[in-house]
Parts: sequence; structure tokens; C-alpha cells
Amino acid sequence: MSYAPNAIIMKNTESAGKEVPMKRGKLRRISVDGRRYRWNYMYDDMDFSNYPYSYYVFVPEENQRFKVRVYFTKYEPQMKLDAYLYRGTLCQDRGEQAVMNLCRPFFAAQVIKYVFAHCCQDTDVGEVEIRDGEAILEKLGYSDFYRICDARDFEDSHKATV
Repeated sequence: MSYAPNAIIMKNTESAGKEVPMKRGKLRRISVDGRRYRWNYMYDDMDFSNYPYSYYVFVPEENQRFKVRVYFTKYEPQMKLDAYLYRGTLCQDRGEQAVMNLCRPFFAAQVIKYVFAHCCQDTDVGEVEIRDGEAILEKLGYSDFYRICDARDFEDSHKATV
């Protein structure tokens, strides 16, 4: 299997021939193109100096031995997980104004679809880290997703995707 150039392959999670399942207690469920995944968007509001800033975690439900992390360093949601202080980040979606919130399943599904079509397969084993999640967002048609928006932006926005 060839991986995307921006993917960093981590060590296999198998040990001495035994399968080592990963804990999935905090991951949400989603179905994309008939395949089920567990996912979450992780953000540490106290970690401003460390790279990466935030990331997705994706695990195929039928293959608990594989985990993908997609890291973001430019997209800054300015929110705590499960306490949405803002609706999202203003951006351009194929040239039209939109609102992006990576905590929402709509955006997770798009990134899952792209990652498992271009970077890895559901049947792989181990961990994959994709360090440039913004490149994936740009390939999906999003741009200019670096500014936090407030309520006034939503009144003027003709296309709010939340």
C-alpha cells in the first residue's frame, strides 16, 4: 500500500502476534458510504505552544487495529470540546462563503471519505498520522479557514454550513 507523502506511518499496534485493540470509549460513530467508523475531533484548549494544534481520530469499526490521525495547525476553532463557544470558522467553500466546524459530522465524513480513498485503506494495521490536515481541507474545496467568526458573521453569511 502506498501512503500519501504527508502521511507518517507509526509502529504497528500488534505485539508478539497478539491483537492489541485500542480503547474507543470517547469516539463517536459515523457511517460513510456504507462503512462504519469511530471518530472524534480532539482539541486541547490549554496547549497553545505544541504542534499539532488539533486533530481528528478515525478508526474503522470493523478493524480496531488501525487508527488514523489528521492534524491541523492553521484551523483554530477556539473552543473546548463539547462546549461550542463559537459556531465555527468562516471560510470559502468552492468560492462561496461558508462556516466550517470540524466538530460536526458533516465535515468529519468528508475528511474520512478523502483519507480512506487517498491515504490508506480500512484493512491496514497500525497507526497513520497525516500532519497537514489543511491540505486535505483545501483538496475538498475549502480555503481561507483561518478567521474565527461571531454572531454578526452569521447574519451576513448566505451559506452557513454547520
